[in-house]
Parts: sequence; C-alpha cells; structure tokens
Amino acid sequence: MDIYWLTYTGAVGLLGILILLWVKKFLDRLENYRKKSLQKVTEFSPVATESPENSPNKSAQTYGIQSIQTRFSMIKRIITPLYFLLWIFFLLIPFFPSMPTVVISILVAVITGIVVITSRPIVENAIAGIVISFSQPIRIGDTVKVDGYYGTIEEITITHSKLKVWNWERYIIPNKVMLEKAFLNYSIIDEFIWAYVEFWISYEVDVDTVESLALQAAQKSDYLLDCEKPSFWVMGLEEKGICCWIAGWASSPANAWELKTSIRKNLIKSFQEEGITTHLQNIRLQDTKELAKT
Repeated sequence: MDIYWLTYTGAVGLLGILILLWVKKFLDRLENYRKKSLQKVTEFSPVATESPENSPNKSAQTYGIQSIQTRFSMIKRIITPLYFLLWIFFLLIPFFPSMPTVVISILVAVITGIVVITSRPIVENAIAGIVISFSQPIRIGDTVKVDGYYGTIEEITITHSKLKVWNWERYIIPNKVMLEKAFLNYSIIDEFIWAYVEFWISYEVDVDTVESLALQAAQKSDYLLDCEKPSFWVMGLEEKGICCWIAGWASSPANAWELKTSIRKNLIKSFQEEGITTHLQNIRLQDTKELAKT
C-alpha cells in the first residue's frame, strides 16, 4: 500500500507541475497574441473625430495593452491558488480513508470560508472575466452596441468591461452581465458594414424618382465602398406612407456612421430641390386641410 501511495503521489505531483508549466506558457502566449492583435488596430473610436488629445489612437492602444497585462496578471493570480488547491486535493485522495473527520471538516470549512469572504458577485464577475478572455465575444478595440449604447470597448478587466461611447462617455458593464447580455459586435469577424438609412415618402410621390435620388445620395458619399453599388428597397406600405431603405457598404463602423449621415444630408437636399413630400409632410398637409374644413 505504501508503494501505491508513493507512486500515486509522485505521478500526481509530476503531472501537476507539468500542467502548471503548460498553463503558464499558454497564458503568456495568449497575452502576447492579444497585445499583437491590439497593435494592429488603427481606429479606436466608433465615430471619426478630431480629438482634443494629441494622439488619441496611440493613447487608447497603450491603455488597452496595459489593460491586457493587468487582466492576465489577475487571471494568473486567481488560477494559480485554485490550481494548487485542486492539486493538493488529488494528492490527498489516497489518505482520505485514514484522515480524521475533524481534518476533513476543517478543509471544507476553509474552502467554504474563502468563497464566502470573496463574496458571490466578485467571484461571478471574475469567472465571467476569465471566460470572456478565452472565448473572446468582445476584444479591446471592438465597436459594439450594448443597451442602445454605441461605442468601442476600451478596457476589459477581471470584473468589468468599459465601453467608450461615441460621445466619449464611459459605460461600465459587469462581466457577468456582459456575458449574459445580447449585443451587437461590429468588429468580431471584420469591420465591413452594410449600412442603411430608413426614410418615408408619401404615396403621391413617384417611387422610381425617389429610388434614383436615393441611389445618387449614397453614391455621392466619400464613405461608400466601391465593391458594390448601393441598393434601394421598399420595406413597408403603411397608412402613414411608404417605408424605404437605401444601403451601401462601408469599410468600418466609423465610416458607416459617416456614410449614413451623408446619405441623410444628400436625401434632404434632393427632396427639397425636387419637392418630394415625406410622410410627415403629407400628414401635416392632411391635418391642415381638415382644420380648414372645420
């Protein structure tokens, strides 16, 4: 039995050391990969703007790299003691039958005490932060839309993620909430976006004329990609008017923002020049006529 215990302890001890070294090497490689990927990101703002800062992209990149270093440092600090506890547990398995009940009770009490002291929210967010670090639903520099907030992920810590909103406000989201929440990530695969603008017209307007003006409005924009011509769709027929979409490709979320803005501006100018009646104008005209009758 002594030989069995000695063999088991030696095997588990050696295997534990090898696994620990592999985990450390894996985390180091993953951290370096995250840093190199972040260094390739050239735009850290969801909207193209001239910042009051001298070099906002460089500052955001440096801040992001520091965030990655801090996050992986915390992950190592969390995983290492948990790993050692698990390692010791497996080492002591052969001795459990001969171990006094009091000792086992003390071990259970210590582990329970650790969990209670660290508190449930911190543990949940820490675990969620580790899951986010490995599964990568979001990365620093990704442009996302969460709870209606459109912005760029500026920082991911072990407990929370920080969203830099388009107007430079910061939206702090606990990692547990971020992991459970449905959100849009515009950068998870690529940054190309099929951007569209929705607008309404009156039934009195010629749809072919509106289509021509809408296509021209998109083609005049400097932010439209040349890979494909813009598309026009009639998306709905309702009492208040005709719902239309004009859509085209943009190379990034920031350019998609600018593309939609320029399309709207060009549409307004064209409608004003051509006397195109929108559904809102049509409703107002009808209301004016009804008031005149009364």
